[in-house]
Amino acid sequence: MRDLSASEKQEHVKLQKQMEKKNTELESLRQQREKLQEEVKQAEKTVDELKEQVRDKWDGIFGTVCGIRGSLGTCGALRLLESPVQ
Repeated sequence: MRDLSASEKQEHVKLQKQMEKKNTELESLRQQREKLQEEVKQAEKTVDELKEQVRDKWDGIFGTVCGIRGSLGTCGALRLLESPVQ
């Protein structure tokens, strides 16, 4: 009877240590996830800023070309090219 009890206690201690280790791993993974989520938010913000810069440049180029050419056909063709950027 004592052997079984000692064996059970040993198993219980072993399982507790495993559980503590898994909890530590879980907390580490949660922290990594939070860090990665912040990085994703920052990357999305950068992408939005770059899109805006592209739109601004495109509008400048479009205005210059249309001003120089004065041709509706050329400006219309350029407007068609603009749609994928938005």
